[in-house]
Amino acid sequence: MISTGHLLVCFGLFAFASGAGWGYHGAHGKGHWGESYSHCGLGKKQSPIHLQTATSEYKESLANLHFEHHNIDKEKDKFFIFNNGHTLQLGVHADFVIKGGSLGGTYKIAQLHFHWGKTDAQGSEHHKDHKAYPLEMHIVSYDSEKYNSLGEAVGKDEGIAVIGVFFKVNDHHNKHLDPILHHIDAVQHPDALHHVEVPVFNLQYLLPHHTKYYFRYHGSLTTPGCNETVLWTVMDMPQFLGGPQLEKFRTLLEGPNTPLVDNFRDPQPINDRTIYRSFPHQLEYVIIQDVVVNEAADSAAPHNQFSYIQLALALTTAALFWFTH
Repeated sequence: MISTGHLLVCFGLFAFASGAGWGYHGAHGKGHWGESYSHCGLGKKQSPIHLQTATSEYKESLANLHFEHHNIDKEKDKFFIFNNGHTLQLGVHADFVIKGGSLGGTYKIAQLHFHWGKTDAQGSEHHKDHKAYPLEMHIVSYDSEKYNSLGEAVGKDEGIAVIGVFFKVNDHHNKHLDPILHHIDAVQHPDALHHVEVPVFNLQYLLPHHTKYYFRYHGSLTTPGCNETVLWTVMDMPQFLGGPQLEKFRTLLEGPNTPLVDNFRDPQPINDRTIYRSFPHQLEYVIIQDVVVNEAADSAAPHNQFSYIQLALALTTAALFWFTH
């Protein structure tokens, strides 16, 4: 059984601003956050932002990201989901860490959550090259070499690292969201203390196929109090989900008969920040079923196989695009 204390720790980024109350709409909506939380209104390194490949700076030293998980004990280690009225959140009570990616340390994953729109034209917090995606996932971690918890790290520079992943809708079902979405009906109503355990799974399966292509910048929490202590990594390549899967997110409620949708903050000014990218030029992805998904961290348990013929077709198409544009 997971204690209430641990649940509140995993409640994480959304717990720090619980005193005054906030939301995305109405009198306490995102346009009013600055009235109660000074960083939200006066900060110069706020998130999210509009990522633009053409104006970002290529930084060759940005390395590939690695997820590591050791000695997973399915009796002891737990994942659980809950609806806190702002998002669907997955609490992680297991030893999953992020290394590499020039993070400068080992970051332990505390939780992940999602932002989505009422329509497919919006939903993501970050925009990329003048485009919003219908859903964005944030994997939230803290520097476990320096701090003992997410709450301890939140006020420290680079104490928190967040990985942002865009999701686009296509005709294919993403089975790696099933452990979460199969239980979503049980948390339709907002209650931060009502959590539902879900099977422990490899979190890296939720990442896109290529984890070496990403944007990097210094920013903030995207919710109050908007602390400017976050090292952001936003993946360039999107993941995917099926239309019915996206609709499952839209069944959640933020209050009585009030759908939980459009739970995103708008892009904030970049100001004098430099936005880095780990790849030298704009990439064009050939999205083929079973190719868009991530490479498994454990090669003995690949989550989708694709044929060499499919791979050859993808590479050929990409090469033709490159030489003809």
